[in-house]
Amino acid sequence: MELFDTLRQDLRLVVRTFIRQKAWTAVAVLTLALGVGANSTLFTVINAVLLKPLPFANPDRIVSISESDKGVDQLTVGSTTFADWQRSQRSFESLAASSGASTIIRGRDAAEDVSGARVTGNYFSVFGVAPARGRTFTADEDRKGGPSVIVLSDQLWHSLFGADPGVLGKTVSLDGKPSTLIGIMPASFTNERRAQYWIPLAITHTPGITFFYSVIGRLRAGGSMAVARSELTRIQRAADAPAGVDQRAMTPVLMTLHERRYGDTRTPLLVLLAAVGVLLLIACTNVANLLLARSARRQKEFAVRVALGAGRARLVRYLLTESIVLSLLGGALGFLIPVAATGYIVRIGPKALSLADQIAVDWRVAAFTFAICLATGVLFGLVPAINAGRADVSIALASGSSRATSSRAQRRYRDILVIVELATALVLLTGAGILTNSFLRILSIDSGIRPEHVLIAEPSLSRTKYPGVSATRYLDPFIARVRSLPGVRSVALADAAPLGGIRMSLVDNNAPGHVKAPSVDVVVADTAYFSTLGITLRSGRLFSHDDRGSSPPVGVVNEAFVRVLFPTANPIGQETRGGAAGKTIRIVGIVHDVLQRGIEASASPTIYTPLAQNEVDGSMTVLVNTAGDPNELAAPIRQIARDIDPAQPLPTLTTMERAMADAVAPRRFSFLLLGVFASTAALLAAIGLYGVMAYLVTERSTEIGVRVALGADRARVLGMVLGEGMRLTSVGIGIGFGASLFAARLLRQLVYQVSVYSPWTFSLAASLLAAIAFVACSVPAWRATCVDPMVALRGE
Repeated sequence: MELFDTLRQDLRLVVRTFIRQKAWTAVAVLTLALGVGANSTLFTVINAVLLKPLPFANPDRIVSISESDKGVDQLTVGSTTFADWQRSQRSFESLAASSGASTIIRGRDAAEDVSGARVTGNYFSVFGVAPARGRTFTADEDRKGGPSVIVLSDQLWHSLFGADPGVLGKTVSLDGKPSTLIGIMPASFTNERRAQYWIPLAITHTPGITFFYSVIGRLRAGGSMAVARSELTRIQRAADAPAGVDQRAMTPVLMTLHERRYGDTRTPLLVLLAAVGVLLLIACTNVANLLLARSARRQKEFAVRVALGAGRARLVRYLLTESIVLSLLGGALGFLIPVAATGYIVRIGPKALSLADQIAVDWRVAAFTFAICLATGVLFGLVPAINAGRADVSIALASGSSRATSSRAQRRYRDILVIVELATALVLLTGAGILTNSFLRILSIDSGIRPEHVLIAEPSLSRTKYPGVSATRYLDPFIARVRSLPGVRSVALADAAPLGGIRMSLVDNNAPGHVKAPSVDVVVADTAYFSTLGITLRSGRLFSHDDRGSSPPVGVVNEAFVRVLFPTANPIGQETRGGAAGKTIRIVGIVHDVLQRGIEASASPTIYTPLAQNEVDGSMTVLVNTAGDPNELAAPIRQIARDIDPAQPLPTLTTMERAMADAVAPRRFSFLLLGVFASTAALLAAIGLYGVMAYLVTERSTEIGVRVALGADRARVLGMVLGEGMRLTSVGIGIGFGASLFAARLLRQLVYQVSVYSPWTFSLAASLLAAIAFVACSVPAWRATCVDPMVALRGE
């Protein structure tokens, strides 16, 4: 009880002290809130993405399987290989396959274009998840010609059917075709495709035709991925390879489902967690410096307490209580940061973050915040508390001056803390500089198009109502009306937009001297495609209205196509077999390379073929070039879609600039967050240095007054204070430079075509920190020149 009474007394005294010293308390609490809040925010994301197990039975045994072609993960498995594995493997309880699906589902009130998946009958059992209502597919349903059935996600059940429990067994309109609703999955079930519905895959094996699936498997109890990989490799090598496939170049890729989902985010998140840990360390050193300065001013108070019977252990315990309460106040305020900032981080982050379920503040985040508050309270309070407990009572009581004075040890501790702040701030500034250099390099990539003023519209048409070429009944009036809108300069139709999905075709060049390539990208587009996107013609001509279905097939190729397939010959007028239909095409033009597969993927060989010589379907993309802001056309285009066919879902609209911004989102995520953390660290380090130098001026005001009285001019006083501050800065930058060289290695996976050891980046970061430190030292140094020697000496 005595311990609790003592603690209660300490807490009352701490509260009274903090209320009495509001400004000092506010600075310390805000400093800690920044450090604790940043850590809690990153932990909120890491908890959901890296720490929280997937909501499946024994998720560590669920394996994602794909094929690698010459070291490049294809992310899928060919149908023939899947059949061989399924028939012969013994390492897995079962293997399941899936492929993407997108269709129009009509619910009670409206039609909606929904992403789903075609899956094998054992798909849900691999996950170990049973439906919340109803059932999943039977073997009879998972076959060609089987009954048309569908399983819905909990979200789609709520949005389309209002969570009506009576919908099971009823008919759902699936792209105009009736399907029986047989099951509803639990809300916690999310798969790698984020599907909202599932229908049977009904695999059929057709000789000469290969389909590609995503494959998952559940390892047998006690099994290992190494053994499973070896077994699948052996089966693959022994099987007959499809025509044109080098089986020796294909190898199985196995990884846990968690790694497949979030593997690309692991390194950036851990690097950022290290950065916020450094930020918290800087915040702690700042508060420790505040406490050291404060304890120097309270020496006489501590001496009186000891003289009146308070033991040194009691004094240390009281000061630790003070620092822990301070950290808890900072943590309580900092806890508001993840509540406010988590949603924004998910929005600017990589797409993998959006796959994580419920990235939100929960009890784990609260426990983590409380733990780091206790740890930081002890960390920044221990040295000042021990220092105060060692104070010489007789000297403190004998001193007649009320001026704060520090011992040599206290000054040394404050110097060390400032050096640590500056060094760690330099590490973060250097890291931010490296990522900034990388991000600027990505932004300078030539995409091959002019994305400004381009709007992308993707209509979602029912394959039942608009099968194949009948999609023109919708697309022709849609394009005509969009073209007539004010501000529209041109409208193009293609089967793929830059940075979007692409289909490939085998290419066969038989002419002497030509190089054979296994495949190229194929884009089917109309005559306005190149002008709408601003793609530059290098040689020859583009499509014309004379290139119709009755005329010989022609194609336009990009420069990468020429480099790979015609390295020594002029391709204009040459023929190549390929394109969307695998027919012989005469090359009539060469255009500038366009980044079709991604902003960081080098341009691949591409053939552009005229839309008039190919079949149009409902999966086409409409590209609109506008004179002003393309977003202003969103509402009119949606209204046009409603007028043409109100039964169809509205087209998906985005701008080309938005698509390019999404392509660089992972690197922008790391760049922005580390930049914010580095800027905050530099600010805190500057505040810490300012505080030390300001206290130094206050503590040495008598000495400065004597120097001035003896003839020292202002320039010498200014140089003395600035010299002390820049001495600490030089030591901090020197240590930080060495630490930055070590830390830069952690950023190798996060940069694009830049060196993490760029001398310009290191020099710029050091120069920036030195400039910030110089400004922080200048204010106390100027104050020192204004010390009145008469006032300073009279104070003694």
